[in-house]
Amino acid sequence: MLAACSSGTDDASSGPSGSNDDGSGYQPAPQGEDRPGSLPSAAVDCAAGSATLEGRFLAPNGTTPVAGAYVYVASADCWAGTDKDGFFSVTGLPMEETTVRAEKGLFRSEGKATPGMETLSLQVDPNSVRFAYVPGVFDTVEEVLGRLGFSPEEIDETSFTSEGLADYDAVFLNCGLNPAPAEDPAVVEVFKDYVEAGGVLYASDWAETYVKEAFPGAVKFAEDPRIGDSGTHEAKVLDEGLARALGKSTATITFDAPIWTVVESVPPTTRILVSGPVVTMDGDELDDRPYMVQFEAGKGRVTYTSFHNEAQTTEDVDTLLEQLLFQL
Repeated sequence: MLAACSSGTDDASSGPSGSNDDGSGYQPAPQGEDRPGSLPSAAVDCAAGSATLEGRFLAPNGTTPVAGAYVYVASADCWAGTDKDGFFSVTGLPMEETTVRAEKGLFRSEGKATPGMETLSLQVDPNSVRFAYVPGVFDTVEEVLGRLGFSPEEIDETSFTSEGLADYDAVFLNCGLNPAPAEDPAVVEVFKDYVEAGGVLYASDWAETYVKEAFPGAVKFAEDPRIGDSGTHEAKVLDEGLARALGKSTATITFDAPIWTVVESVPPTTRILVSGPVVTMDGDELDDRPYMVQFEAGKGRVTYTSFHNEAQTTEDVDTLLEQLLFQL
C-alpha cells in the first residue's frame, strides 16, 4: 500500500541539465556569500575568469544524486545549483584551487578542486546528522533513509520528552504510530519546543494529529480528515528542487487504499510542495488539495505528506520521498 493508513537512479555520465535543458547555455551566476532566494541553474557563468569546474553532489550511498542543491564556489563568490543527476558546471572561474560547498536542507559537503583539472565529487557524510524514527503500521520512512545510506535510530513514545529528542536533528513520525500521546499537552509542548529550537519534524498521513496539535493553524486538515479514496492522480510539483529532481513539474501519485488524510488548505506561511485532486470515499471530487507541505516554526521546520513509502509506490513517489529528505 502507498498512501492510505487503513488496512489496507542510475548513475548518469552526462553533464548538468536542470535550468539549461533548452540548450541556452550557461546562465549568469548569483553572486555573494548569502544563498540566493531561488535555485540557480546547474550551469552558470561566474564571470571571474576563463576556467570551468564540474562536479556532482551525492547521497551517502554514493549513487543517489542530490538534486536541486545549492553550490557555492569561493574563488568567484558565486552560486550554482545541481540538476536531476546531481551535476553542476561552473564556468568563468579563476584558474586556481578553490573551496566548493554543496548544501541542501540539513546537509552540507565541502571540498577543494582546481577548475579544468578534475571533476569534483561531493558526498553527504551519513554521520553529519542524527535521525530518529517512530515505527508505524503503514509507513516505513526508515527504509527510504536506509537506501540513501543513513542509519536512523528507532525510538518509541517513551522518548517523547525534551531529553529524549534533544540529540536528534530530525524526527520521523510514520503513519500508523500510536496517536494517543498527541492528546497529552506535555508531549505536544515537547514537539513544539523541539522544532522551535531548531529540530526538524516529518509526519506522514495518519500522523497528522501531532502536526495539528503542536502547530495549530499551520495546516488546515479536512474536518473529518481521513476521507481520501484510493486512486491514481497526476499531481503538480510546485517546489523547484523536487521538480528538478523529477525532470518535470508533474508526478504520478497512487493512493492504493482509502482513508488517507486530506489537507484542505494552508496559510501563506506554509509552502505547498506537491498538490493534486482528491476523490473522497463519498465520491466527492475536490480540485487541487495539498499533498505535501512544509513550514517553519521558530528555528526549525515541519514537513507533512499525505502520501508515503509503502509497497506500491510509483517511480515518481520514490524520487519525491528521497529528494524530500534532503530538503528537510
